[in-house]
Amino acid sequence: MGDDLKCPRCLNEDEKFFYLGEKGYYCRRCVKFGRIYFDVEFDASTEVVVGIDADYQFGFELSQKQNECSQALIEKSKESDVLVYAACGAGKTEIVMALISQYLTLGKAVGFAIPRRQVVIQLQERLQHYFKNIRVTKVCGGFTLQTTGDLIVCTTHQLFRYYQTFDLLIIDEPDAYPYEGNEVLQGIAQTACRGRKVYLSATPNEDLLRLPQVQLFERPHGYPLIVPKLFLGFSWMLFMCLIHFMKKHQRNMIFVPTILLAEKMAKFFQTVCIHSKTVNKEELLDAFQKGKYRSIFCTTILERGITIENVNVCVWNADHDVFSEASLTQILGRIGRSANYPKGVGLLLCKEKKESVYGCIQVIRRMNA
Repeated sequence: MGDDLKCPRCLNEDEKFFYLGEKGYYCRRCVKFGRIYFDVEFDASTEVVVGIDADYQFGFELSQKQNECSQALIEKSKESDVLVYAACGAGKTEIVMALISQYLTLGKAVGFAIPRRQVVIQLQERLQHYFKNIRVTKVCGGFTLQTTGDLIVCTTHQLFRYYQTFDLLIIDEPDAYPYEGNEVLQGIAQTACRGRKVYLSATPNEDLLRLPQVQLFERPHGYPLIVPKLFLGFSWMLFMCLIHFMKKHQRNMIFVPTILLAEKMAKFFQTVCIHSKTVNKEELLDAFQKGKYRSIFCTTILERGITIENVNVCVWNADHDVFSEASLTQILGRIGRSANYPKGVGLLLCKEKKESVYGCIQVIRRMNA
């Protein structure tokens, strides 16, 4: 075996994953996306859109800082990949719209990749509302029959379909599971892009922070991010705090560390829960938004990309290992996103002191500074 072999799709160079088949070498690290042989030409997308009308309308005015960040992104992306480091609810999507429009107007291919399916569905609807003259296609589990369009919104898993396709690839929440730490998905993202990459995150890791940045920590409505209250105590004390929280507030998301606990708590309080195995997530979220349920229990599956007006958030056992500093920051970022309801309450219930809990509070305070 040669020392210079590299998987053309996931960029793996570890020879233990290479296997010599009847038609040549292929990579077993990414074989679940389909077998490709190194010696066979790996076809790139040749579809090019020319003269596209990529005008967009928000229906609202961007803040001055959002406009400044939008222009700064256009300038910085001319030279290198860029990180848009922005607080939850600051309008990361709106900041990249001018850049997307610019690329599409020039007939360039643009992709918007997100780790989680639920967010793909919501974002596709949002972008289609902004871009009324183009076709915005969602590609994720349950939506893979149509994979072409003027603007592709997909999960990071689906990027294997777009080898060397995108002149601009926007990767939203690259620090989120399952993209974070997944070398296969990260390699596929690299080979799906033949041009510039823009990363969007409120909780970037150290690697992302090395990129040139556009920063925005102020939400459009001008109100500060919600700094959570912290309560330390025994389990029975935490339970009493939770009951008080649920009785006092009208619309509550209670995050718990496990699926089993979500189901047990929902049954005890006679409400519903949402986790990775919930079949009707969209229907339950819609019912919660419309006020059918006063409180819902959920796992970290709803920590990102979900906007629900006038919501309050409690994290049960916030000191559990499943809740990292980034995870808690994202969870608390669900509060106060709407201009109609810019305030709310965040509560962290812990049995012991945890660095991730205090780190989350410090991050939010720094963003408000």
